[in-house]
Amino acid sequence: MMTTQPPRPKHDTPEPGGNMDHSTVSHLLGVATGPPVRPADALAMRIEGEDGQAWAIRALANPPIEGFDNKDLLKPPVNLDILRQLHRQGKRMFHDANANDDQHAGLLWYLTAIAIAMADHDEELSSQPRQEVINAVLVFADAMPNPWRARLEQIDG
Repeated sequence: MMTTQPPRPKHDTPEPGGNMDHSTVSHLLGVATGPPVRPADALAMRIEGEDGQAWAIRALANPPIEGFDNKDLLKPPVNLDILRQLHRQGKRMFHDANANDDQHAGLLWYLTAIAIAMADHDEELSSQPRQEVINAVLVFADAMPNPWRARLEQIDG
């Protein structure tokens, strides 16, 4: 005697009583497997958020090099050795951070040093492709208050 098995559900077809069609399912799967937010995007969102510009000014007022005055970054050309130190310290801060704001502050110093080195010395402190670095800087620079915005946007000049 032969028994019949109930039909198996098709995994590529939404449930008939459900509200999702094929295009919705495809979109949601694409979103779920998409890349995470890039660090520069997260930094820009932090700066654009509540008290974000004030936070960025406070972060820049606390340089990772003892005795360094952040206002010197606004007066080109900035000493390239100082920019290399800021780059290294910002990278270290980013990787060693335990809190989001500390990580954002490290990235802010890291990208600021990279941008000013490119603008003042045409020197690439990052091993990443030049255009990717420029794009990352411009993502958060637009959210910064002046005179920082204008200084950082010199990378694209």
